Amino acid sequence: NASLLFYSQLFIGFRTGTSYSVTTGSGKYGTLTVLVNKGLLDSVVGSGTKEGYTFVVTLGASNDTFIIDSRPLIYSNTGVRSFYSDGSGVIRYTTVDARATSSSAPL
Repeated sequence: NASLLFYSQLFIGFRTGTSYSVTTGSGKYGTLTVLVNKGLLDSVVGSGTKEGYTFVVTLGASNDTFIIDSRPLIYSNTGVRSFYSDGSGVIRYTTVDARATSSSAPL
C-alpha cells in the first residue's frame, strides 16, 4: 500500500500542480473533481479513496496553492502513515494517527 500511495500522492500533485495549472487552469489549481472531469485523474483516485486511504486536495483562497492530504481510513489496519504534499513537490509523512504537515519528515 505505501508505494502505491506514494505514487498516487505524487501523481495527484503532478496533475494538480503541473498539467492542470499550466493548461486549462491558467495558473490555478484544480480539485479532485475538476481533475477527473478534465480527464487528468482516474475516477478511483478522484473519488478521494483508494487502497484504504483517503485523499483530500485543499486549495488556497485564490486556487493558487494546494495541499494534498492522505490518511489511512482505519489507522493501523489500512495503513500506518499519513502523507502531506504541496506545490514544493516534497512528500512528507508521519507514523502517528494524525495528519502529516509541512513540518513532517520528508520521504
